[in-house]
Amino acid sequence: APLEYYADSTGGDIIGFDADGIRALADHWGIDYKFEVTSFDGLMPGLQSGKCDVIFGGLYMSEDRLKIADAAPIMNAGPAVLATPETAKTISKPEDLCGLRVVSQAASANAASIVALSEKCVADGKDPIATAEYPKVSETVLAVLNGKADALVETNVAAAYMVTQNEGKLAEAAGVFPPDTTFGAFTKLDNPFSAALATAIEELRADGTLAKIAADYNLDESILEVN
Repeated sequence: APLEYYADSTGGDIIGFDADGIRALADHWGIDYKFEVTSFDGLMPGLQSGKCDVIFGGLYMSEDRLKIADAAPIMNAGPAVLATPETAKTISKPEDLCGLRVVSQAASANAASIVALSEKCVADGKDPIATAEYPKVSETVLAVLNGKADALVETNVAAAYMVTQNEGKLAEAAGVFPPDTTFGAFTKLDNPFSAALATAIEELRADGTLAKIAADYNLDESILEVN
């Protein structure tokens, strides 16, 4: 949440910005759609193997991913740090994470960023970050709430929602990382379908459909202003 999640937490309808974006695309083209549920680290392998035609699921347009798949930009994103309100007050810059226990979702760009930051901590003569990865974002939240971790790193989009769902228990450490990347909808590399998908997303952006979906999930419309 708020990108893709079950309406009743464990099953049933899949909702969220990405899920509704897929529905909007299907309506735009006048076609049917089918969701394929998989783990986060199974997204790109699923695309490559043909299990799915499109990944519309909060995936960064990183250089490594763009070497093996096409992508159309959807929204601006970047890492955010969440912790208990008391701990969040002590974190204002990346190096403040040195020596802390920090968790993230497995196989995510955020996980890789934490590892790289930990290496910088050591290079600068500071304590490394004790990192841990969990398959689900909800598990990173529980790790912080249960005292198993000092902080978690998640995308700014999801982080804002997580704070609202854990009011008084979680807070965002403001301004630690600037937005640095873009979420995209991915298709197979050099696939003729890629251009059609990119065009459709821009049409849904231009006619206000994406902005309306963003508003439905309390997302700031400005994050849709991508280059």
